[in-house]
Amino acid sequence: MTVTEAPVIRRVNWIRRVIGGIAAVLMLAVIAAFGVGAGSDNVFLHQYFGNPALGVLIALALSIVVFMTLVPVQSEATQYWRTRVRTIQVILTFLALIVWLFTFGLGVLNYSPTVVNRSADGSLAAATFKVGPSKHLHVLVGKGLSARDAGDVGLVCGENVGAHFDSDRLMTVETDFGTYKINLDASGRPLDHLPSNCGT
Repeated sequence: MTVTEAPVIRRVNWIRRVIGGIAAVLMLAVIAAFGVGAGSDNVFLHQYFGNPALGVLIALALSIVVFMTLVPVQSEATQYWRTRVRTIQVILTFLALIVWLFTFGLGVLNYSPTVVNRSADGSLAAATFKVGPSKHLHVLVGKGLSARDAGDVGLVCGENVGAHFDSDRLMTVETDFGTYKINLDASGRPLDHLPSNCGT
């Protein structure tokens, strides 16, 4: 009579625990950072943590590392559910990669400011952002890591755009289609906008 030995389930060693723990912390940090950045008007946070497609991709990739290190498949016979979870993780990560490449190619979620001009005291800035094939002008308030996006002035028509601040409440914008006066409120938010049809 043959006795079938039970599969040996080895404990996760300390190296795997360390790697898995670091990956788990990073995954939670990525989820938190992209969760805040996606809805934040802070320029730094939105620029580097504002793309939800990238955040989901990184979080899923880290989840694979966490699962492989902390919940490894040591016996396919008794831990078949772990293999299924890992397969699902890989499929979801691959789909997230496709979504991110698609949005990256179209540039619809990219947020990278190009400063056109600043006010005399540096507290206000006019910056352009590419949204797909289009270019929009925004008003930024503050300096460095505390700079925030006060609002979209509108679609920039033509190749050239210039801007200067007449005061902390008035900005002049020059495009290939004309010159426009943009009033700002006390917070820097634009009260006026460029024509949406690229006309006067």
